[in-house]
Amino acid sequence: MEFIQIGKITGTHGLNGNVSIFHHLGKLSGLKNLKHIFIELKRESYIPFFTEQVKIDNDQELFVKLEEVDTVEDAKSLSGKQVYLSTEQYEKLNPKEADINFIGFEVWDQQAGKLGKVEDLLETPGQLLASISVNGKEVIAPLNDQTIISVDIPTKQLKLQLPEGLLDVYLND
Repeated sequence: MEFIQIGKITGTHGLNGNVSIFHHLGKLSGLKNLKHIFIELKRESYIPFFTEQVKIDNDQELFVKLEEVDTVEDAKSLSGKQVYLSTEQYEKLNPKEADINFIGFEVWDQQAGKLGKVEDLLETPGQLLASISVNGKEVIAPLNDQTIISVDIPTKQLKLQLPEGLLDVYLND
């Protein structure tokens, strides 16, 4: 099963173990009907949590009551954890306008070939940057209409055309 990160648990809400999830899916009424979500408790272990209630606060925040999370302490233990949907759930929601989270995507450059995986995303005003681990070194690459050639969500492949000389700046000692 493949997973797509949709956001993260940012804290607790109320006293009944509700969690607050900050997400990047935008306005999707289908979020109310989520039967379960996956939470990454340990690196690459996606544990399903069934939802009792999902309340949409705004375009970026959900308040979710999860089964078997009944106290503030239980909810706090999930704070900071990444939240995922299965690819199937994600496609059913059909979030066309949602931003894709590229973390974990395999990055290929048109000239240099396979580079590595996106470790982190950095948002600056007007620009999204990807931190890519290439042979143990960090490369910061812009993600925009000029650099992105193709994105394959099911296989998590990101093909880029990086500006000439960018890799040399990071990789040549």
